[in-house]
Amino acid sequence: MGYILVVHPDDSITLEPYKTWESIQTCVDGPFQICGQLPPDEHSDGFPYTIYCNEEFLFQDGLEFNPVGSTLSAQPIYGNVAILVDGKTAEGDYDTLPIDETVANEMKSSLEIAIHTESQQKVFAALRRIYGPKKPDPAPPVVMAMTEEQFSEWLGVEDFR
Repeated sequence: MGYILVVHPDDSITLEPYKTWESIQTCVDGPFQICGQLPPDEHSDGFPYTIYCNEEFLFQDGLEFNPVGSTLSAQPIYGNVAILVDGKTAEGDYDTLPIDETVANEMKSSLEIAIHTESQQKVFAALRRIYGPKKPDPAPPVVMAMTEEQFSEWLGVEDFR
C-alpha cells in the first residue's frame, strides 16, 4: 500500500493511506494545489516529491500556520501539507503517486529528527510569531488598464491592429 506523508501545523507528521486523488483532498481539508517540490532521492527513480496544500488556505477559516510545511515549500502555508512522489503509472503516464510504506516511514523519521532539534524549534517559534496570529490578506491582482491610444503609444506603433 502507498502512503501520503502529512505535515500538520503542530509539527506532527502522519502517514495516511492513499486510495485515490481524493485522499489528498482529505489530507489538506479541501481542494488542493501544488505548493512546492522536494528533490528526488535514491527511492524516487529520479522524480521529485510534490508538496500539496489547501488551495484556499488564505480564505478558509480554521487553518493554522504550518511552519514545517512553509519551510518545505518556501512560502507561508496554513493547514496541512501532503507530500507524494511524482512518477510513472502502470500505464506509463506521469502522475503524482503514493509513497512506498518503507520509504514513507524513513522520510517521516528523518523529518521528525530534523524538525525537533532545539535550533529548528526556535526558528519555527519565530515563524509562528510572524505568520501565526493573523493570515495575510490575499493581494488583489495588479491590473493595468489603458486606452487604445495609450497602448499604441506604449508599443511605439501608430496602429496596432
